[in-house]
Amino acid sequence: MISPKLKALIQAVVDSTSNEGCSGDLVVAGQVEIDALAAYVAPMSQKDFINSAGQECPFCRSDDLEFDGDVRLNMDKCYNDCRCFACDKGWIETYTLTGYECE
Repeated sequence: MISPKLKALIQAVVDSTSNEGCSGDLVVAGQVEIDALAAYVAPMSQKDFINSAGQECPFCRSDDLEFDGDVRLNMDKCYNDCRCFACDKGWIETYTLTGYECE
């Protein structure tokens, strides 16, 4: 299953595509399998993931996420396992030590 945001985006592209004069491999005929089209969408870039503050799945852009909460530490980095309920993919978020603040 893909996120509602990505599904709406793909549907908007499909709706704006006309069969007339279509010269590409994709010809829209009747009901399009939107979930199948989503497989061709690349994961978001590292920059886009950071700009989303880690609140969107990097694969399907859903915000229906689960965070492990068991943060692992390794010198100057922390790691947290994450999973998306919409597409059932997982990834590891990486946090880097940037400094400290006084209490």
